[in-house]
Amino acid sequence: MCKASYTSLFFITLVVTVVLRSIGDVVEEVTVPWQVLDFTNSIFLVGGVFVSYLLPWVFIPFIAGRVIDIAKNKSFVAALCMVMQILSVLLIIFMLSTGLETLWFLGIVYLSIVVISTTDSIHRYFVFTSIPELVGKNVALLNKFNSITELSSGIGTIIMYVLCGYLVAVYGYKTLWIDVACLTIIALLLIDLSKASKKKRSRFDKDVSMNEGKQIKFKELLSIIRRDPSVFSYLIVALGFNFFTAPVSLILINYLYNAVDKPTECYGFIMAISTLGSIIGSSLVVTYSKKLRYISCIIIGLLGEAVAVAGIYFIIAFSNVYYDWVFTLLLVTGMYMLMAVMGAVLNIGADTLFQIRIPEEVLGSFRGLFDSLATIPIALSYIIISVILETWGYTIITASLMGIGSILVVSLYIFYLGQYTRSSHTG
Repeated sequence: MCKASYTSLFFITLVVTVVLRSIGDVVEEVTVPWQVLDFTNSIFLVGGVFVSYLLPWVFIPFIAGRVIDIAKNKSFVAALCMVMQILSVLLIIFMLSTGLETLWFLGIVYLSIVVISTTDSIHRYFVFTSIPELVGKNVALLNKFNSITELSSGIGTIIMYVLCGYLVAVYGYKTLWIDVACLTIIALLLIDLSKASKKKRSRFDKDVSMNEGKQIKFKELLSIIRRDPSVFSYLIVALGFNFFTAPVSLILINYLYNAVDKPTECYGFIMAISTLGSIIGSSLVVTYSKKLRYISCIIIGLLGEAVAVAGIYFIIAFSNVYYDWVFTLLLVTGMYMLMAVMGAVLNIGADTLFQIRIPEEVLGSFRGLFDSLATIPIALSYIIISVILETWGYTIITASLMGIGSILVVSLYIFYLGQYTRSSHTG
């Protein structure tokens, strides 16, 4: 097998695993929160599901990224994580089959979600760090490959969102068996890729930088981040942006549960439209990958997503005053599509920024550190919003704080970039 053939096979396998992982994520995202809500009738405990998914991303990602950076056979490590996810999903199925008779049972579900989220980070970093290994530091190719990965994820899930809403309504927790099937296929593909990787290493010279990168220490990584204004400023803005935008799904679930007769089907439909938006956004970047600068993608994505999220907050807040639930769902669906289009553009731009500016040898470690820091405000906002919803309900005050806050954070970031660009040209 020539090196070009190996590269093609490697990337195709990456894309397939991303599609299957995305399908499994949809099944978990729709099934688990709604089943917990049905069993407990508590939006606060549903917030606990989201926090359980997020909690590992506060503590684990740097370790997970470092594991990927130093692993001799990353494919095997990712495959092992898929096996652990399978066992965790099976445990959730068993717990939900009992009807969550006690809070201890719910605690086991939360713990299983923590394991799933932890091991899932390994697979994500495996894909993220493998792309620059395949194409190098070429901005156009990075944009293209990142876009294809994002696009394939969207294509794999758009039908699943609508289908999953129906399946959860009919079959409940049994829908999670689809997730088990996807994870099993991913594990088998990664094991096969692991064998191919061993053969490849015996035929081709290993990149010298990979060995050197393992010597980079944590302090040096922090120094790299501090010295790069584009990376450091995006890290800071992500903290505030995530706090204000993350709870939008929780707000939507709370509204649907209280306002419509078939909330799971409506939620699945909105998520499907959202996925269509993600496909559109990814396709745009694929089409213009040679012309788009990653900073332009970040600015456009941040501003567009902030406007869309603010729109959702205010639409739901005024829904009971000015229009009925049908018109509300139409408006929210449109905003979700816009949010997904801009989110895809933003994610691709951010991925390319990191892959260009951060040394390949510590790319996984950096991404882990970034995700850890960026997840803290997400978890905090979920906790705060779930308490507000449980105690006072959703009001225009909450909508104003979250909606205006998201736009303000992005505006400050754009102002900073403008000031930095002018000072750089002056200097």
